[in-house]
Amino acid sequence: SILRDGVTASGVYPTFAAWFAALPANLVSADEVHILNVEAKAGGYTGVTLDLTGITTDATHYVKIQAASGHRHAGVFDTSKAMFKLPAANTAPWLLATNFLYLDGLQIDHSGITGSANSLTIQGQTSATNKIQITGCIFTGTGSGGSALFNTIKVYEGASGYAKLYLGSNIFQDIQNTSYPNSTGVACVRLEYGQVYAYGNTFANCSSGFSGGNATYQFLLKNNLVAGKQFSAGRTDYQIGAGGLATGSTNNLSSDATATGANAQINKTVAFVSATDYHLAGSDTSALGLGVNLSADGTFPVTTDIDATTISTPYSIGADSESAVVNTLTVTGPATGTIYQHIGGVQSFTVTGTYTGTLTAIKARIVQFGTNTPISGFDWATVVASPTGNAFSFAFTDAPKGAGWYGVQVQDTVDSSINAVGGKVGIGEYVCIAGQSNGNRFLTVGSGTVSDLVRAFGNGYTGWQPPTGAGPAAFGAAFATAYGCPVGLINTA
Repeated sequence: SILRDGVTASGVYPTFAAWFAALPANLVSADEVHILNVEAKAGGYTGVTLDLTGITTDATHYVKIQAASGHRHAGVFDTSKAMFKLPAANTAPWLLATNFLYLDGLQIDHSGITGSANSLTIQGQTSATNKIQITGCIFTGTGSGGSALFNTIKVYEGASGYAKLYLGSNIFQDIQNTSYPNSTGVACVRLEYGQVYAYGNTFANCSSGFSGGNATYQFLLKNNLVAGKQFSAGRTDYQIGAGGLATGSTNNLSSDATATGANAQINKTVAFVSATDYHLAGSDTSALGLGVNLSADGTFPVTTDIDATTISTPYSIGADSESAVVNTLTVTGPATGTIYQHIGGVQSFTVTGTYTGTLTAIKARIVQFGTNTPISGFDWATVVASPTGNAFSFAFTDAPKGAGWYGVQVQDTVDSSINAVGGKVGIGEYVCIAGQSNGNRFLTVGSGTVSDLVRAFGNGYTGWQPPTGAGPAAFGAAFATAYGCPVGLINTA
């Protein structure tokens, strides 16, 4: 089915109420699944209420309400995309009283609240086997005045405690009583009776993220990012009751000290893209790449983020899977096999390279190639104090003529795991082959075993390469042995 403003056609409904009126009361006996694809309407669908009381569903006969293709938000609240504006005066505008319901990619705004309210209420589940799953949605909502105590989602199946809410990769933003922005009576997710499985959600500039729970009715929380106090110092990010955090909760973040469970990240300041875009900034160091992998979670596998993008590892904390910037180093020059002519037993040469991420500084040394044995006088030293622009260049001055090949090693000055090794570099002798074309034949005709210390450059060769002719096999080996260093045969013939 399609929700398309003002249009009536086969399978197309002009209003939310029209779609609901056509929904069978018992999807199990009707043997149906109902999926509503919500298209955008200018300013959103306003005053929308939903009461699923009496709608019979099961695991294979369910209701799903999702943003239509091309009408889904891009991870930022956008009034030109699929959006519902709930009536401010309604204390429970969406009553999700059925066993199996899925919401995906929607935007839900419940603003203007002046009294007690629950935007979405999870109750009425009649079987221990049930799932209310909300993924990839953006929630916002505000209230004002001393009586505005409200929850975006309240899990309240008091009769049985059956309710099971699964929250994955959602953003809750700017949910607060503007008169009392630090009020503990305002929460994004409040648990009274049931179970909540919340994985990879972001709560930004909200009075409180999670509230409630006890030893019987628990939260299982993984990779949740709650940054309320970051925006207002008097807030409490997690208000979970005694015993209310289930075993297995891990990698949750708070901007105060209230995140608990394994590997809790507390008192963190998160770098967001902007004051209205709660994707993680590429420069963030508090949540980027610090989550636990949820792709094969036994309870609730989560593989896509707020943008419906497949999450790559490492997982981040929160709803955004912005990949953590990986710090790497690469040596691009000198090209492997390069030989420099010594002058008075020494020669200088330049090293170039690239890097990704943010490096502290770069240090380098010259070693005997294939070993970690430094050349005397050329052990570790800082060569680039403040890397910028993802590229680097520095010079070694007066490196000595060597009996074999050298290698260049580079590292971050703080994290030695960020490192790279260049190719073979030689300080030795040049022999120039010039004159008639017979000289060229000397380097290219015939075959033989050529010493590894010999390289050719120039006519017939691209860069510094091991020569193939019979001449270099005999002459090059003899010359390298006589002079005790790498030999470069320069062909200009």
